[in-house]
Amino acid sequence: RIPRLLPLLCLRLCAGQGSRGTDEPLPKPTLRAWPSWVVPPRSSVRLRCQTPTKDVDFVLKKGNVVLDVSRSPASKEGLAEFHLTGLRTSHAGDYTCECYRPGAPDIRSPPSEVILLLVTVPPGAISRDYTTGNLIRLGLASLVVVIMGALLLEAWCSQKESPRG
Repeated sequence: RIPRLLPLLCLRLCAGQGSRGTDEPLPKPTLRAWPSWVVPPRSSVRLRCQTPTKDVDFVLKKGNVVLDVSRSPASKEGLAEFHLTGLRTSHAGDYTCECYRPGAPDIRSPPSEVILLLVTVPPGAISRDYTTGNLIRLGLASLVVVIMGALLLEAWCSQKESPRG
């Protein structure tokens, strides 16, 4: 009797193991930035999302906005890389990633820890921009002062020439 039950027991254990993976909650993935989370403008950064769970899809978010999705089979090893190129200061912000099973997009992992991406502008570039703007403002202010002076002079001269009555 035991030899007949043994194959049934093995079948039940094997079948139970196969379905168990999809019922378990997904672990929180890790998100890393390479080469760094502080980058200069017009450069590139690679955001790498990883989880110990295999055969999952990944979502990259900036704040609450989905930026990109990496689908299987590229993530067979539980890894996705998102490349951001030509970075501008508008790319700076909070990034997270999540993973989910391909057949069940509503069942997601908790979001990864936040990576704050900083796109830094060299100090000289900022001061040059301010200097140019300030010179333009100074020039316009000088023009207004000259026009006001001319109007004042014209009014004074016309008042001097008119007879008092």
